[in-house]
Amino acid sequence: MKKLIKDIIELDKAARTELEQIKEELDKVPAYVASQRPLIETKYKRDIEQHLTELKGKLQAEYDDKVIQTSVKYEKSLEKLRNQYKYNRERWLKEIFENCIDS
Repeated sequence: MKKLIKDIIELDKAARTELEQIKEELDKVPAYVASQRPLIETKYKRDIEQHLTELKGKLQAEYDDKVIQTSVKYEKSLEKLRNQYKYNRERWLKEIFENCIDS
């Protein structure tokens, strides 16, 4: 029985010692977090800047593609309008002239 009590006391003592070590480590956590905060902030800022740079490049490429597409579309529309004017000019002038005289 004495051995059992002795073992229980030793286990309790070991558990208290371990608990005390854990409390000491927990007390160190806020200081550790505070010391790591600048490093974490720097890392996240760097990651965000890299992401923004990549996003800006992607958006610039999309913008450049849209500018090219719009320019091509504009040139086609302008050419179509010029052709319509070229082929219909005389008829339009005649209609305008007749409408002015008939009025």
